[in-house]
Amino acid sequence: MVLLRRLTTAILGLGGLALGACGDRLNAADIEATLKADIERQGRRLVLQQVHCPRDVIPQPGAAFQCVGELASGDRFTIHVTQPDPQGTLTWEVPNSKVMLNLPRVEETIQQGLFQTFGQSVLVDCGTAKYRPNQPGDRFQCEIVGGLTIEGATFETVLVNVGADGNLTWHERRANWATALDGEAPSPGMERSAPPGRRDDG
Repeated sequence: MVLLRRLTTAILGLGGLALGACGDRLNAADIEATLKADIERQGRRLVLQQVHCPRDVIPQPGAAFQCVGELASGDRFTIHVTQPDPQGTLTWEVPNSKVMLNLPRVEETIQQGLFQTFGQSVLVDCGTAKYRPNQPGDRFQCEIVGGLTIEGATFETVLVNVGADGNLTWHERRANWATALDGEAPSPGMERSAPPGRRDDG
């Protein structure tokens, strides 16, 4: 049995940084450099050309502003930055978009789908990176930790495909299936479809 579903990813992992102010404004250059380094470090094959942040942000607990990250390809994505306290600490998150994928959220979505379908709680591991570029035509594999056995069939991995529109579909792969990603397709008559995924940020 192979189940085909569409994913809706949410936000990328939350990060934190503590930076000083420049006069009565936050130091935008320091914020940009820190965000760029952190996102690249936590990503998979991810290179940022640059990060742009506003120059007129006043230190204010509870306030928020947006920066824009730019990949080497020229694609851009939004970074939400907040000021949670008066000590100059900043937290940031990258919303899901057609440019970026949040792998922890992908894992959560697959886990929820497996539970809703089979009634079993499992862990899904898509690797150590937190996020990766959302590239149409790309595909990657996630592990079902410990496997999932249903009616004598054991599923050990999930194959995730990125569609032309940047939305994701995925299906379970049996333990005895070939490991090569190229050329594999769900078996005819064994698919299920879900409504199109929603993006949080364009």
